[in-house]
Amino acid sequence: MTADLQKRIKIQREAFKACIRVLEIAKAKRNPTLTRHYTEAELETAFKLIEPHTHWKDPIDTMIRVEDFDRARAACQFYTATTLKIVCGHGCLLRVKADGYRAGPAGDH
Repeated sequence: MTADLQKRIKIQREAFKACIRVLEIAKAKRNPTLTRHYTEAELETAFKLIEPHTHWKDPIDTMIRVEDFDRARAACQFYTATTLKIVCGHGCLLRVKADGYRAGPAGDH
């Protein structure tokens, strides 16, 4: 592995750690007893960020901004009854996945 590649990998790891810290700080500041209730319009907008291109019932695997994660997770739960999970991050982007409606508990099995 070249020194340049090692340096780029180190920078990417540090950026990812910084994004995760931002997420943790935001969660710590939020009062857990005052859960935010999103409107259906907000959830629809958030779901469009993660909606599969093939069909809305398909598994979700996409990249979103760190600041969109909470809203996207709520939208995923609302529309698919599955949990949106962080797979990895790159800079301030997160790769997220979910089973999707069809494979979830509410799916058309």
